[in-house]
Amino acid sequence: HNNIKPYAISQIAEQLIRVIWMLLTTFLIMKLGSGDYASAVTQSTFAAFIGMVASMGVLGYYLWKQGLLAAIFSKPDHTVSIDIKGLLLETLKESIPFIVTGSAIQAFQLIDQWSFVNTMSLFTDYSRSQLLVLFGYFNANPAKITMVLIAVAAS
Repeated sequence: HNNIKPYAISQIAEQLIRVIWMLLTTFLIMKLGSGDYASAVTQSTFAAFIGMVASMGVLGYYLWKQGLLAAIFSKPDHTVSIDIKGLLLETLKESIPFIVTGSAIQAFQLIDQWSFVNTMSLFTDYSRSQLLVLFGYFNANPAKITMVLIAVAAS
């Protein structure tokens, strides 16, 4: 209880193993192997899975060491009743910020798409092709901002 050491060590193990896997496989592919960028990127992505396995291994070891692993996998002495209706209602309540935020972002992106060129042509002397390029720049970052907003909505 209140012991964050296993969690901290599992995070360090995940990051260390992930980075080692990523650097080692990328080096082997690019310098000693085929030099295929796609394979190197694939292995770099796979490194996240390898890091997760290392992290789970560390957490499993600490659970086993503290005698909690057997308690987790043993059959409980009592049955647990689950209120399905309450669970569904709680899930719906929790999803509302995600739905509202995601819908608003999509609606604003559509409004921007429909109005950007016309509005900018009223106030600037840019050509239509220049405005389309500007809209491309303008429209490139909202997907990144969307993730931040959804994270804030979740908290």
